[in-house]
This record gives sequence, C-alpha cells and structure tokens, in this order.
Amino acid sequence: MKYQTLFPLLKKSLFIFILSFSMLIFTLPASTIAQSNSNVISVTNYYVSPTGNDLNPGTLDQPFATIQKAANVATEGSTIYIRGGVYNQKVHVTHSGSSGATITFQNYQDEKVILDGSKVKLEDDGLFTIEDKNYIQVNGLDPSLSS
Repeated sequence: MKYQTLFPLLKKSLFIFILSFSMLIFTLPASTIAQSNSNVISVTNYYVSPTGNDLNPGTLDQPFATIQKAANVATEGSTIYIRGGVYNQKVHVTHSGSSGATITFQNYQDEKVILDGSKVKLEDDGLFTIEDKNYIQVNGLDPSLSS
C-alpha cells in the first residue's frame, strides 16, 4: 500500500522536476541570444534630393534637402543615397562609422550627383570635409567649382 501512495507522488515530483529543468534549458539560450543581438548595429538608409526638405524623415518618398542634414543624423552602418542633381552646399561629416559598419555617401542608382562649390564660401574648409572621422565611404559624387 505504501508503494501505491508513493508512486503517484514520485511521478508528480519527477514531472515537476523535468518541467522546471526544461524551462531552464530552453530559456537560457534565448536570453543568451537576446544579449548577443543587443550588439547588432542598426542599418539605416537616408535619402537626399534637391526637391526634398530637411524637416522630412529622410526616406525615399520624403527625402532630406541637404546632404549635411543626412550627415548629421547618420550613424554607424548608415547609407546616405543622394538623388541626382546639383547641390550648392558644403558638407562636413560629423560622425564616424566603425569597422564593418561604415557610413556611406552614395549616388542613388546611376543618377548624376554634382557638388557645386562655385556658390559656396569654402574659407578654410573643403567642399566635402571628413576631419578626424573614420570608416567613411564616398561613392559616385562629382565635385565641381562651376555649374
């Protein structure tokens, strides 16, 4: 009679132990994965267009007007796509990228982007200044001093 009373109790205890152990095993890797994903860099694309507005969010449908606005909000891993046109502005890069997460300034698809410095007072700065910043790429931009 003792065995009949003891067996259901052991069975219930074993079930609770296995359930608790399983929960521990399955939640431990999830918390480890969550911790490792917190180091993932968010990749953001920003867009600039001569017809944009710097109050816009910088999306393809609502681009910024100036490359400088995009440079100011860009973070590690950002790509700034610049729509075709002439930009009478100078740019001073304000943030660095990182190894494996550069900040890229890129013409949009095959559109021609001209940075025109003829109407900009350059003083001691250049037309596109990258000073004490790292991991910056510039592709497909045509600097010019006359339109």
